[in-house]
Amino acid sequence: MGSPPPTRRTTLVTECLNRTARLGKPGRILSPRVDFVRTVGPLAGRLWRDEVEGEAWSLEVRRHLYWRLWSEATAALGATLEPYHEDFWLIRTPETHTIVHNHHVMIDNAIREQMSLDKALVQRLLGEAGIPVPAYVEVDADDPVAGLEFMAAKRGPCVVKPASGTSGGDGVTLGVETAEQFHRARIWARRWNWRLLVEEQACGDEYRFLFLDGRCLDVTRRRPPRLVGDGHSTVLELLTAENARRRASDGATAVGPITVKLDTLFALQRAGLHFRSVPAEGSTFAVSGRSNEGAAEDSESVPLTEVCEALLAQVRAAVEAVELRLAGVDVVTADLSRTLGDARGVVLEVNTTPGVHYHYLVSDPSRAARVAIPLLAAVLGVDEPAGWRPHELLDASQ
Repeated sequence: MGSPPPTRRTTLVTECLNRTARLGKPGRILSPRVDFVRTVGPLAGRLWRDEVEGEAWSLEVRRHLYWRLWSEATAALGATLEPYHEDFWLIRTPETHTIVHNHHVMIDNAIREQMSLDKALVQRLLGEAGIPVPAYVEVDADDPVAGLEFMAAKRGPCVVKPASGTSGGDGVTLGVETAEQFHRARIWARRWNWRLLVEEQACGDEYRFLFLDGRCLDVTRRRPPRLVGDGHSTVLELLTAENARRRASDGATAVGPITVKLDTLFALQRAGLHFRSVPAEGSTFAVSGRSNEGAAEDSESVPLTEVCEALLAQVRAAVEAVELRLAGVDVVTADLSRTLGDARGVVLEVNTTPGVHYHYLVSDPSRAARVAIPLLAAVLGVDEPAGWRPHELLDASQ
């Protein structure tokens, strides 16, 4: 058993912000913003302006990239692609048609998609199917005692996140180790949902498995975004330069900026840095614990020949537990040649309508699996062309 939960070890400001967050939607929005300001000070205004600009160019970059991906896929299948309405595109063959919206396709029904967004439900379904998941507890944002008790018993870093209704890492904070950090993390998470999950943070590399109708199309190893010091630029200047590089790449590097959230602030604190710090030349440091904000150089395609069949079977079972045709499964493990149990790995999430771009934006583009082709073939009900795989990706189900 762990020591008694440190329920009183938090600052008065943090306690006041948690009380403010109970005051309906305005309180939920205001509280994390005030918490942000008290941490970064006068830089808050600039960082918010950068965030707004980043959201705008990210939409445009994402649109351009997905237009290119679907254009390649339609050409490979002998179909046609044409604008339908804003970010909706119509894809036709002589026999049928479908509509896509960036990475969204007509394949799983709306109820299954909504169920997969409920992280607590997915954790329960995976647990019932015998799939290893992180130890966790679901808590009410207004009653944090269970979360604090869980942290005290685990004696290690935890993850705090909304239990449902979000994607892309919204409201997720990693590396939570103290009561003060926990209370701040619930301020940010309850912005999205009053139900929170507190999970034991998994150890190992993170992988995204893309499954379609029981078949694994691709596996990518993903890392959180990192910056490299040059000896004269501040952390803020390095971050600004990286986001400018991403924007200029028009989707060749990333589809969005590195956003500054509580997770970012904690990552910098762990590195002994703040936004005005000047990292030493050549020093590398993480600016987030969330791999979904990594760039192409932070990701690599992994041949399925490196993944043991038993592990593939476990990930496939995770998709089947949520009853999805298309899913991106996030797995943390230290060894792809062993089962999750043997390697002490876990399934973090089973994502419906997963981002196809993750499988194209990898450090070696020549090894990128052009997964939009078999995906579109399945949606249209046409034969899948040979040759879309850049390297041998075979598993026992084929």
